[in-house]
Amino acid sequence: MSQKIIPFEKLKEAAKEKGLQPIFRHEVTSPFSSGFSVSALIEALPSVLNDLGASSAKNRELCVEQAQEMEREAHRIIDQWDVREVRKLIAAFPMIVPKKYRNASIRCEMQDNDEGDYDWVVVFEKG
Repeated sequence: MSQKIIPFEKLKEAAKEKGLQPIFRHEVTSPFSSGFSVSALIEALPSVLNDLGASSAKNRELCVEQAQEMEREAHRIIDQWDVREVRKLIAAFPMIVPKKYRNASIRCEMQDNDEGDYDWVVVFEKG
């Protein structure tokens, strides 16, 4: 039986980095290219950008502000989740679990940390 132990807080950080950042940073991947990004596409279409007026620049700025606010709110929600939400976290962001353990059984337990305190860890067991 193989086992992988990951601190719950580390899973939450991975969800924000691997799950949310690509959404809010427009690092979209497509089946056609592994590094496709919306920003690169926009840069490749200068004629379209030249046709956009000053009001569109304000609209783009507003969209960026809204996306940043949405990202902050998503981070806040993830930060508030406790270990009881681990299955919801994994379901929303399956990429935070190593592929080998994505179908493994899981359990949560307390583990000593370096400060003499306890932290929640998630134990993935594949048998």
